[in-house]
Parts: sequence; structure tokens; C-alpha cells
Amino acid sequence: EPVSLHAMGMQKIPFFKKFVTCLLAGLVIGAAVLRQGITYFRAWVPIRELTIIPLLTVTAAIIYAIVWQVRKTDSPAILSFWQGLIRYGVAFDLAEFGWAKICRTQLVIPISRLDLPYHSFSPSDLFWTFFSHSYLFDCIIGGLQIAGALLLLFRRTRLAGAFVLLPVLANIVLMDIFYQIGGSVVVHASIMMAGVLYFLFIEFRRLKDFFFAAKDQLPALPLSNFAKWTIRLSIIY
Repeated sequence: EPVSLHAMGMQKIPFFKKFVTCLLAGLVIGAAVLRQGITYFRAWVPIRELTIIPLLTVTAAIIYAIVWQVRKTDSPAILSFWQGLIRYGVAFDLAEFGWAKICRTQLVIPISRLDLPYHSFSPSDLFWTFFSHSYLFDCIIGGLQIAGALLLLFRRTRLAGAFVLLPVLANIVLMDIFYQIGGSVVVHASIMMAGVLYFLFIEFRRLKDFFFAAKDQLPALPLSNFAKWTIRLSIIY
């Protein structure tokens, strides 16, 4: 007789979670491989052919999610594998970006362009010019990306890595949008940010308890609620 999931100590994994996990893994791995291909192999392989990579990874991920549901297998090992793909894809991509900043292959603008009039600079040129001014600042950003990527790869430090990378990626996405770096760049950064947000959402209950339900260790001020709210709202005034 078939053994029930409850008897085996397994919890049923909703199809939505399976689908989102597989889809996100396909997007993250596809985007990471595509960027590596465009960066290092576009001299030999046309970019149009490289763009097939994320299409293949996403298609394969969706098909697997459907097969996973049809077979009614809810093994945590399978879920862990696809979550591991997300973690590794995000970590690899951001670590590579971090080393690029430290090795001065990113955020660099030719000195000759600095002689051009300010009004001739495009928004993306202004972006690159600003960040190329301070190498130490670039190293700090790159170091945060590498450190966050490493933390994301270990189970005990996964949440810490997500919290390190989230503000970095949010800043990158906003700058890519408002400095008009490019639509494909915005999509790429958004995919990596979605990968980080995934690990925060699956720990929503634990984070909710930590931020809102945990007992506060700071002593309360002996003021009325009206006085407290007046002080708080004074910053807006």
C-alpha cells in the first residue's frame, strides 16, 4: 500500500510554490548564463543565439514543475535542489559583479570623455562618470556583493545574505531605471532581486515574529501616547 506523506513526515508542497520556485530558478540561471555569454563569448557567438539560453532554462523549469506536480512527489530534497539553484545563480552573478568592480573592469569611464561638455553626457554616461570617481567606494560596493553572495550560499547565513544583498540590488535596480542604463540590464537586476526576495518571503512568519512580535528590550519613555505621537510626527512637520 502507498505510504502517505504524513506518515513519512513530509508536508505537502503547494503547486504554486513548486511553480514559482522552478520558474525563478530558470530565470536566475538563464539570466546569469546569458550575461556570462554576452560578456565573454559574444565575439564568437551571436547575441541573438545567446538569448535562447534563458528561454530554454525557463521552459525546462516550467515543464519540470508540471511533471513534479503530476507525479505527486513532495520530497524536500527536490525543493531544496531548486532553491539551491536560485541561491547559487544569484550568488555567482553578484560575486562576479563584485570582483569586476574590484578589478576595475566595471564602473570605469575613459578619461578622454571627461573633457566633453557636461550637457553632452547621456544619463548612463553620468552614472558611469560618478561611480568611476572613487575606486574605494566601488570596492566597498563590490565587497558587499561578494560578502552577501557568500552568506547566501550557507544555510545558517542565508537570511543574513539576503538582507545584505537586498538594499544593494534595490539601489542597482533604481539606478538602472532612472539613469537609463538599459532595459535588459533592468530586467537582469530585477530577476536577481526577485531571487533574493524569494528567500525573505518563505521566511515571512519568522521575520514577522522577529520584527513585530518579539519583546522589545528598550525601556519605554514615561510619556503619554499623545506626546509620543507628537514627537514622532514632528519630523514630518
